[in-house]
Amino acid sequence: MKIFFLSYCFEERGKMFSTNTVGTITIGPEGLLFTGDKSGKLRVWSLAGTKV
Repeated sequence: MKIFFLSYCFEERGKMFSTNTVGTITIGPEGLLFTGDKSGKLRVWSLAGTKV
């Protein structure tokens, strides 16, 4: 019996900060990220840099 493990390497592209716990992250069109926290606040983030 052979067991294989996949190893992924992720490169850090930035950091997101929030004062409340983020409950939802959704990827939108053209690299936009939408986050929602427990206070009901919605934030829209834009990724900078080269598209992969």
